[in-house]
Amino acid sequence: MIATAFMLLYLTRDEKLQALAELRRVLAPGGRLGCLSSLGEVAEVFLPRDEWDELL
Repeated sequence: MIATAFMLLYLTRDEKLQALAELRRVLAPGGRLGCLSSLGEVAEVFLPRDEWDELL
């Protein structure tokens, strides 16, 4: 299990791709990735669900 809290939200798109590639590399087969975020936060750092799906 890999868990992250808020970190991915503040990366650029390229940084997100790099971080997610590294997370995928170290995650054991069948492992899980948990990303904590806050929908109540007002910021332009949130991506729509379809963009997160594309990155993943």
